[in-house]
Amino acid sequence: MCGICGWVGSTTSDAPALLDRMTDALSHRGPDDRGTWHLRDEVHLGHRRLAIIDPSPAGRQPMTAGPVTVVLNGEIYNYESLRARLRDSGRTFETGSDTEVLLQGYLHWGLDDLLARLDGMFAFALWDDTDRRLIIARDRMGEKPLYYTEIGGTLIFGSELRALIVHPDVPRDIDSVSLRKYLAYDYIPAPRAMLRGVKKLEAGHMLVWEAGKSAVRRYWDMPSPAAPISDPGAAAGALWEAIRSGVESRLVSDVPVGLFLSGGLDSTAVVVAASELRNPAELPTFCIGFDDPSFDESTHAGAVARHLGTQHHQERLTADVLLSMIPEIVGGLDEPLADPSLIPTHLLARFTRGHVKVALGGDGGDELLLGYPTFGAHRIAQAAAAVPRPLRRALIEPFVRALPVSDANWSLDYRLKRFVAGLDYPPLARHFAWIGGLLPHEHADLLEPSIYAAAHAADPYDDLARLTGRWSRPEDPLDLLTYVYARMYLSEGVLQKVDRATMAHGLESRAPLLSQDVVAACARIPAGLKLRRGTTKWILRHALRGKVPDAIIDRPKKGFGVPLTAWLKGPLLPLCRELLDPAELRGQAIFKAEACERLIKEHCEGWKDNRKVLWALMVFQLWHRSAME
Repeated sequence: MCGICGWVGSTTSDAPALLDRMTDALSHRGPDDRGTWHLRDEVHLGHRRLAIIDPSPAGRQPMTAGPVTVVLNGEIYNYESLRARLRDSGRTFETGSDTEVLLQGYLHWGLDDLLARLDGMFAFALWDDTDRRLIIARDRMGEKPLYYTEIGGTLIFGSELRALIVHPDVPRDIDSVSLRKYLAYDYIPAPRAMLRGVKKLEAGHMLVWEAGKSAVRRYWDMPSPAAPISDPGAAAGALWEAIRSGVESRLVSDVPVGLFLSGGLDSTAVVVAASELRNPAELPTFCIGFDDPSFDESTHAGAVARHLGTQHHQERLTADVLLSMIPEIVGGLDEPLADPSLIPTHLLARFTRGHVKVALGGDGGDELLLGYPTFGAHRIAQAAAAVPRPLRRALIEPFVRALPVSDANWSLDYRLKRFVAGLDYPPLARHFAWIGGLLPHEHADLLEPSIYAAAHAADPYDDLARLTGRWSRPEDPLDLLTYVYARMYLSEGVLQKVDRATMAHGLESRAPLLSQDVVAACARIPAGLKLRRGTTKWILRHALRGKVPDAIIDRPKKGFGVPLTAWLKGPLLPLCRELLDPAELRGQAIFKAEACERLIKEHCEGWKDNRKVLWALMVFQLWHRSAME
């Protein structure tokens, strides 16, 4: 796990110093080492290293083999088997690193065959001096980020936006369309980024730059449902073998490895599989707990750890600790990301890094195995949306609006209000109205006219049509939802949250449930075995029976959140008012001051639960202060 940056094309007189500054902007991603490389005032590659595989100096980057030089962020999990094949074909190696396997694989197999063989999480930039081309690529599921921009024939790239804005040619203008997407989703889906002219490479895509021109293309996409395994026992067995395989490959490391254990189903499955593969007494597991019982899962995590016999580590945090860290954590983001679970994830990463350098987590299970309650609400919403709108507005909506606001995590009133609000949107967009932020029709009331006018014609949900247009429509609409959630919410929201939180502390996070084997197995499991009689992730629960107590398997999903609704009425309110100060907002000319005042008033007086939009605004303001001023 590392940070990469650089550019190719035109240069400046202070190119070495500029590359040093860009590289050092990513020092948190790679605290162990740094390296830069220049070629003919044309190609400039920078690297910050978090040494995991072959941590010796031999594994330093940028790394060169013949006419090819590469910088790699991430891990190639099947590098040992690939190296064995390459050696059998006559290739020689000087290091034990996966980076050299990437180089030799490119020289032997070529670009397309290499990418088809890689199982890992990665973003890399590779210069081929024979063809005088730069290739940048991002892993299949989008675990590692990669930003880029093209200016006058020059391609500038980096693991984070903070590296790009060091370059003097990169503009710092807010992109109005991206801002609207951020407000709608709580994150900005690739290929857009918050700054005008900057893009994110999409998961499973690569870009090839030659002679001042570039072309982006997709090299992989999630498999469509095929050859379904309809027998529950066979499906559970195939899924479990795939999970074991994914965990085994992600336990490979030359430094200590631990596991996140929240007590939820996905992290529990990863720890169970690891305990079958290694001595559980030698497996360190990590959890943080909270004072608020509606958000705390540490009791369940402890129960799993005791049952399996892992070396469990737990830290209990007070609300004061979480609140005190918010300005530092959010202000350190390279791009706004309004998932409040960033805060506990950040603190879990800090705690874990005090013991190990690598941690396995359960990310991906909810998307691939229909784990969110919104999947169960999908068919209910189809029936409810068929009720004529005048009737809904006369009978259903007044009742739901009248429900008192609760401060509990995902309270019933909050879920019902979001559910009803989403009924006015098409089926796919409805899901992002449920789990996202500010509804698109509400943007005009919040944004200053000049900002809204620049993006009013854009549909924030147009990403959904773009994504589904490239994928064959399955018989079961839940399969299509799996695809969209994985490509949007998982890739651009959840995984980027985990990447930023862990990389802030030089901790490598790995997601076994996103291995090729697991993704392929999930594609063969019918939706009816994932969501069965209202039970989410039914097939995973079935696979875990007998491995952990039923009380762990059968408990409802809670999530990794913080009590935002209550905080914004109490201890977080002063920071909210400071960040949304009317004078500052008027000078900034992005958000309407009176609209922000109204949102705060409604929330504090209990008329509405405005936590989502208020938190998104606070995150944006903290980011803006840090990155743009």
